Amino acid sequence: MLPRRFVYTLWLTVFCPVAAQAQLVDKLQAEPAAVQLSSFGQAKQLLSAHQPRLQLQAAAVARAHGQVEQAMSQLLPRLELGVGADYGLIRRTVASPETRKFDTRNLIPSGTATLAITFSLARLAQIDSAELQVDAETRGLAAVRHQLIGALASTVLGVLSAERVAARNADGYAAAQERMRLTQRLLEVGRVTAVDALRFSQDLSEAQSELVSAVEALSQAREALGVALGVREPVGIAAELDVQTLLPQNGADCRPIAELDARPDRQAAQLRVDQARAAASGARLAYLPELRFSSTYLARLSPAVEATGEGVREVINDWSARANLVWTVYDGGQRSAEVARADVEAFRLRAEQEQVIIDSAQERRRSQRLVTVARANLEVAQSSVDAARKLDQLSRKALELGSASALEVVDAARRLRAVETTLALREVEELAARVDARLALAICE
Repeated sequence: MLPRRFVYTLWLTVFCPVAAQAQLVDKLQAEPAAVQLSSFGQAKQLLSAHQPRLQLQAAAVARAHGQVEQAMSQLLPRLELGVGADYGLIRRTVASPETRKFDTRNLIPSGTATLAITFSLARLAQIDSAELQVDAETRGLAAVRHQLIGALASTVLGVLSAERVAARNADGYAAAQERMRLTQRLLEVGRVTAVDALRFSQDLSEAQSELVSAVEALSQAREALGVALGVREPVGIAAELDVQTLLPQNGADCRPIAELDARPDRQAAQLRVDQARAAASGARLAYLPELRFSSTYLARLSPAVEATGEGVREVINDWSARANLVWTVYDGGQRSAEVARADVEAFRLRAEQEQVIIDSAQERRRSQRLVTVARANLEVAQSSVDAARKLDQLSRKALELGSASALEVVDAARRLRAVETTLALREVEELAARVDARLALAICE
């Protein structure tokens, strides 16, 4: 038992501090980013290549094109070709008492060709509805891309904010370590008390805790940026990325609009309402008759019972044409159910359109207010940081001269860390407010 206890004690003494120190270092470092964004253009390229929402909307556009082709196919001619054979097991010949059983001459091969055209007002309305659906999904794709670009800019700014906060907290932690080393020297010469040293130690622990929280927030922000881009790994931003490029610039990729009705989300909502109305109209037109034209050609070999007097079988040709006006009087309630479904869908899309109008108008008003508020908060935060830095400098000098207490120095340090963090947040908030204000009246693709 003694050697085993000795080995266990030695392991706790030697290896546990090393493991704890490694864990502490990991907590003070953010999760490394697999991709570093050097420009916003690179971010938009990754967005186009990997974002699932864009791919889903692009699939919706392709599906709408397929529905147009399907609706048009209902009005195009329909050609059917058929080949068959009729075999009479028992046949009696014409003008003869003879009955042929299992005779090869009782095999009657034939071929048919049928051409049919159906004209229906309901099917014409389906084509209009399908074409409007294509326009709506295309505008919806532009709206989704615009929204994702705005969300991407906000997420990039979130990473930038988290990096600045983490950097400020790292500086605050380094300053707390420096104050702790100064306190240790002053304690050795009797200039401060043990209580003062304990206060500085507590301040160091708080600074470390704030740094750990900031590093974790940075890791989460990088993961959120990866999700916004549609990739599975955390994504960071490189030092050379110019945050001013996040602001929508007038050009090929982003153009301003004069009014909110030109926004792609509003246009997509309006087109979806028009498509629903066309679908409801087509459902009602299904109660009207349909006009059908058909022509059938039949060629068959005459059987033995129809053979000529010389016993020679010949090819018999039949070609007919027909025009019908077909009116379905009762179909079990299918048309009425389709009309009810189309009306409900139109009502739902009108409600969604109204919600889009309300949201876009509120977004514009809120973005305009946030720009003014963010600028005012930034000015206040800058003034607070200037005052806190001066107070921190004076308090540390006073501590060295013996005219200030450790409590005053610690309080000044805490205040400085808090206002520096607030300033980092306010700087990013002001830029984010300007980005949102420009995106509210622009189309970015």
